[in-house]
Amino acid sequence: MPVMDGYTAMGILREKGYTKTILALTDNTSQENISKLIDAGCDDFLNKPPDQEQFNAMLVKYLSEKYGDAANPKPIMSELLAEGHEFDELIKTLVSRLPSSMRIIMAAFREHDWDALKKKCTRSEGCGREHGLPKII
Repeated sequence: MPVMDGYTAMGILREKGYTKTILALTDNTSQENISKLIDAGCDDFLNKPPDQEQFNAMLVKYLSEKYGDAANPKPIMSELLAEGHEFDELIKTLVSRLPSSMRIIMAAFREHDWDALKKKCTRSEGCGREHGLPKII
């Protein structure tokens, strides 16, 4: 990186309160370097050049930890439900359909159907935003 190295960048992100997952790409998988990555704030790493299957597995691992897997998604609640919003039933219906949407999204991901994945994610994000759901990604 022209301005700073990855270790410094990760450290600054963590110091500023960034709590999302950070994955490093590295060609040095020595124990010393891996320890340095972890100490800098990295959550995990991939070897350079990244293998597509390893990359996909890493995405599934970290997305599943945060959001649950397609078979057992974590509950998602609308911020509007807590306010006694007049659209409670509509919101509950939307939320009840999220596991099905997640299965469709995961299937598109596994099949590398990037157009279907983008379409479903965009549609889900828009519907969720309109109904007070937290931003997923």
